Amino acid sequence: MRKIFLLLLFLISASNFTFSQERKEIIQLKNGSIIKGEIVEVKPNQYLKIETDNGSSIVCDFNDIDLITIEESSRKSRYYLEKGYRGFVYGELIFGCMFGGAFTTVHGGQINKHIFLGGGIGIRYTEDWYSDYLAFPIFANFRYDFGERYITPFLDVRAGITLPLSGAFGFYGSTNFGCRIGRLSMDIGLELAPGLDEIELCNYNWTTDYYHYYTTISRYVAFNCVTKIGFEF
Repeated sequence: MRKIFLLLLFLISASNFTFSQERKEIIQLKNGSIIKGEIVEVKPNQYLKIETDNGSSIVCDFNDIDLITIEESSRKSRYYLEKGYRGFVYGELIFGCMFGGAFTTVHGGQINKHIFLGGGIGIRYTEDWYSDYLAFPIFANFRYDFGERYITPFLDVRAGITLPLSGAFGFYGSTNFGCRIGRLSMDIGLELAPGLDEIELCNYNWTTDYYHYYTTISRYVAFNCVTKIGFEF
């Protein structure tokens, strides 16, 4: 009977949960230990699985549980993304058609608990077989966070231009998938950036039977892999 009561208490508390409140279950064990967190899995008459604030999971046998209480407040979860300003700094490693790195910073607004819109600027150094490139990327940034937990997957999309000190001017953009771990984030994806290529051409003069070889420089689109490590403030 006691086990059924504990299960009903959990189900009632779950049905009363709203995003405007922070819910925390407090599980008191028969040995006097207390566990605080969120119940994420229930196996009736067998066990409960609790996720604590630091992201770890604890499994408790039903027979070891003495009491379950619910603690609620109007304070948001520490991982809840509230509307308002949000900023990031990133260190980036680039490899593929080009090799190099970048440092970028992004600033903008959180529209809701999932969507971020902003803009960024940075400095970027890369090189390929023909040239090296030093440029300032300027871009719009869209980010979608798929949850509110300590470890949360996200999608990050950039689109803009590069202003070169050396190298090529053109479109710059990337699409990355990654995970937010507290205030840190790590992601990997595909990047497009402008590059320069040397092309050898040949002219043939039928009158003199003479071949004239020369080279010209043209722009190309570099497809790179990029991985970023970021910090949110």
